[in-house]
Amino acid sequence: MKQYCLHLTPVTPVHVGTGEELMPFQYIIKNIENPKAAPKYRLIRFSDSALVQKMGKQDKEQLIALAKKDDLIKLRQFFIEKADSLVIKNLQLIQSTSEVTSDLLNLWEDLQKHPQNMLIIRPAIASALGGNRLVPYIPGSSLKGAIRTAIVDADQVGREYEKGKRGAHIANDPLRALLLADARFSGKGSRLVGAAFLYNRHKDTVESLQMMYEVLKGQCLMSDKEQVQESTTMLTIKPELQREAQFDWNLPDIDEIARRCNQFYGDLLEEEYQYFYQNARDEVFAGFKFVDDAMDAVRKNKNEFLLRVGRHSQFEFMTLNNDRKCENSKYNRTSRTLFKYKNVYYPMGWIHVRYEEVQ
Repeated sequence: MKQYCLHLTPVTPVHVGTGEELMPFQYIIKNIENPKAAPKYRLIRFSDSALVQKMGKQDKEQLIALAKKDDLIKLRQFFIEKADSLVIKNLQLIQSTSEVTSDLLNLWEDLQKHPQNMLIIRPAIASALGGNRLVPYIPGSSLKGAIRTAIVDADQVGREYEKGKRGAHIANDPLRALLLADARFSGKGSRLVGAAFLYNRHKDTVESLQMMYEVLKGQCLMSDKEQVQESTTMLTIKPELQREAQFDWNLPDIDEIARRCNQFYGDLLEEEYQYFYQNARDEVFAGFKFVDDAMDAVRKNKNEFLLRVGRHSQFEFMTLNNDRKCENSKYNRTSRTLFKYKNVYYPMGWIHVRYEEVQ
């Protein structure tokens, strides 16, 4: 058995979601700084049921009355008002805090004028740690899926692997010998909530999708004063599981895995440049350039590679190359979903990996 420690750093915003949708019954956006200091707005997520328990008798009666009237707008306004006062006084209610972009802050402020708006947030996957607090993480399955894509795409391996695996029992899968643990990040300073936009390469337009995502922040969004977010996880290769697989193909070692990842994702980055970014407007090209520079850097260093994971990694990032060549008009290669931060539009899902063997 061989084990490697992987040090993971998001390069661009990464969103691995849960399928949940948060409405302003479960969060508020509030300036958490002293009024005399520069504003520091944060999205504060809380448990709606726990908040109700903290309400007084009169507030609970008012809540029940609004619920019976089925007046969603007034009910939401009531929740926001009570959360604004109770959450700060009862810090145990807080599940997480996230930085917010100016786009989201503007929508939140506009919610007071147009309460009929939904303002739904799609949270990132997180687990409870130390009580009520939610800690963000990237599932080991997501990381393995991204590595698997690069492994089986190389040379003729993809076709041979697909042919041998189709209809086979999972015990015969040689990639079951590759094990990856979840990668947990610090909750402090690692999260950001903002808007996704659709860039159309033919029209050279960027259009709002009114989709708000909680993401791991990524190096591209960090100021010089902020600490780069890093997580560590373990990659394990178990030769005994490879030997059990009735398949005439062996899993490559970690150095070959890194080479294939850089080759695969580097080629696709070049393809994205050709299709989407070489003639893009400055604020779109700048986002791509950050990833391109990161790819150039890892190619010069040993024990490093890039991966792409999570939502909006695009349709092309499926396991087998022939699946990526899809004729469905839904995937017509005319647009990309990008995350906006300070007037720059960034591709989503890119992660830098540095590895070392565990003796």
